[in-house]
Amino acid sequence: MILREAANLPGFAGATGLVGDFSPASVDEGVSLLQQARAEFRRRGIRRLLGPMNGSTWDAYRCLLPDPDSSSSVPRFPGEPELNAHVATAFQAAGFRLCDRYESRLTRELSCRPGTRVRERLVRSGVEITRPDTLQFRQALPAIHALTLRAFATAPHFQPLPLPVFLARLQGEAPPEPGWSWLAYAPHGRLVGYVYSYPWDGWGQGVILKTMVVANEPAVRGLSAVLTDELHARAAEQGKQWVIHALMHENNGSASISQRYGTTRLRSYGLFEAFLPETDSP
Repeated sequence: MILREAANLPGFAGATGLVGDFSPASVDEGVSLLQQARAEFRRRGIRRLLGPMNGSTWDAYRCLLPDPDSSSSVPRFPGEPELNAHVATAFQAAGFRLCDRYESRLTRELSCRPGTRVRERLVRSGVEITRPDTLQFRQALPAIHALTLRAFATAPHFQPLPLPVFLARLQGEAPPEPGWSWLAYAPHGRLVGYVYSYPWDGWGQGVILKTMVVANEPAVRGLSAVLTDELHARAAEQGKQWVIHALMHENNGSASISQRYGTTRLRSYGLFEAFLPETDSP
């Protein structure tokens, strides 16, 4: 377990204590560790706690939630939180409350195209959708960074990264799989949307839709469905069996869009919060 601090997260002025790198071998061990975290943050004068979060939403965060409707047959996919059922139970037993819920959804219905009519309108308005190669994707990173900061400015717990830090973090990561990212440009070359996905053969042959960001502008309303159509069409062309729409906040529009593609919930995840009283008993 590693304890970190964050300042002035969206919706909360002041310091938040972050409980990260948290993977107890049992519920009892988890509760004991969280009691230590509560005592340490109280010593530092920090009243609000959040976890699991390994520093920020740019890092690993969230944990598996018990969900009778989820699938246990699909192994953990790359980028998914650890499938450790003790984590959520320990947070709850230690007095934390669930503050945010997320889900991943899976579909085999790759022929669904809800965005067809919207695509026609966007094309008429001058929106261009491209599938960049690795170099083109790298060249677009400053625009991707700027769009991401605008789109997530008020998202729960979001902390903006300066562009140099953003680029430095990506340098150590594998480049995007060629042919599985999309960029959408408005007239005059302004980026208004992007999709980052990757194929995965850990459970048959499929694709993980990891990140989709679209500008919050009336002129590109419906672009999310058009980009999802593009991904599903590509997956079908390449003989993939399924697509996972990964790690969506339950209140995000992407979760409702996902359901238009015949998806079923694969797994649920959560983030937990606690406010310490002036005197906190162990």
